[in-house]
Amino acid sequence: MPLVLNRTPPFRRFQGRIGSSTYRLNTIFVGLESIAEGRSTTGALAVSWPVPPIEKARQVADQARIFASTGALVMSTDLLDVYVRELARQDWLTFKVEAAKIATKAVTRPSNAGGEYSMSERFGALCADLAISCDVELAIIDMISKWRNVAVHTDDRSVKLASSTKAILKDAAHSLRQKNSHIDINLAVENLENRKMPVPKEITTLISMSVNFCRKVDQAAIVRVAGNREGMRQVVDRILADCLQQSDKASAMLAELMQGSLDRKKRGLRNVLRNLGISELATTQGRSAGRRTDDGEALPVSALLPDSYLDELAELSLPQLRQRFLLA
Repeated sequence: MPLVLNRTPPFRRFQGRIGSSTYRLNTIFVGLESIAEGRSTTGALAVSWPVPPIEKARQVADQARIFASTGALVMSTDLLDVYVRELARQDWLTFKVEAAKIATKAVTRPSNAGGEYSMSERFGALCADLAISCDVELAIIDMISKWRNVAVHTDDRSVKLASSTKAILKDAAHSLRQKNSHIDINLAVENLENRKMPVPKEITTLISMSVNFCRKVDQAAIVRVAGNREGMRQVVDRILADCLQQSDKASAMLAELMQGSLDRKKRGLRNVLRNLGISELATTQGRSAGRRTDDGEALPVSALLPDSYLDELAELSLPQLRQRFLLA
């Protein structure tokens, strides 16, 4: 069965942590509606929560919605920060040194030249390196990160998006409404600049849009280095080498893999690759699915790994494997 790479390890981790956030947030909102309608008690929960008077139940629920939305906003922004850092640190993705330094905040600017790079600038450095157009998505990322700062920082400073950012969002407002749950992006900008917390639709839609943006960046990065079979071979070698070099059990793992018949060795190697996100083409559905055609057909992101790759590794001796993956 051919093997493909549809997601980088950083995106797998990002998607795993944020992928169900909208469902979980909506679950909270459903529960809060029971409180708002005066239909909720603590039941068997060991919590201190006096049931609000019926005339205040809606207010209590609304306050809790704002709290939950704020928490989801902060979490999603922090996960975006982790993702862009981790992606830029993947040497096998061959980002330019300067782009990687900006994305990881390893460099900054003097305060009179802009100071620290913003979240959107850090993503923008990777997008420029990948030669992909992401103006609207970067404007969304800028909005999310600034809204996060509104939630966390309690001072009275004004929060304004750059005029160029607002122009991008205004021009894209109709398209964003059509493609993203009818979000009113102009109203969202107004709410942000008035230091209001996002309403449920705004936060769930912004989270969804940020995941889609990260997927776009992730897939472009994979295609650049693994868009053909030879590139895919080299990428898998690099990923395997990184995994083995970072493990203090690499020698024992290789020794175990290289025991038994050729078929057993290949099965073991296939399992290792699967755990690293290099999956069988026929099973790359759901979260692990690659690109999709307009008709919904799943397409792999990377080129197919040649069938001969596992045979080649399985036929090597243990010393040859150690040498191939630069193990001491």
